[in-house]
Amino acid sequence: AVEHTEEHLTIWNGEGGKVRFYQSELPYDVSHAAFGAKGYTGYLVEDHVKDHEAHAVGVYSNFRDYVVTVDTAIRHPIIEKEELEKDNGDGSGMVKNPFTVKLDNFGHIMSVVNGGGGEANEKGTPVRVG
Repeated sequence: AVEHTEEHLTIWNGEGGKVRFYQSELPYDVSHAAFGAKGYTGYLVEDHVKDHEAHAVGVYSNFRDYVVTVDTAIRHPIIEKEELEKDNGDGSGMVKNPFTVKLDNFGHIMSVVNGGGGEANEKGTPVRVG
């Protein structure tokens, strides 16, 4: 679990990574200018990574002090078309069964993974891809 870091909560740089469960909670007291506008996420796989697999990745928001909009909870490199069979058809790519939840207060997360999945704007309602 990773919580309340004021930049990307997790940055994955290496090849061959396997994550079986991950949860993170975005920081409570950041402004949109300091967090959302800078494109920070809960889980970031760097663009040069080609081999990464993560399951059950959850990113939660509870922006207590300011209205913050986060573009996406999880970001990873876009996979090649021939790799889509590994994708289970849900558009999540390297990350399987991702979700996000707005826990309380202000702001929201616009998408789950790379712009896919719904917007997490209802308190306590998980949003998934697919």
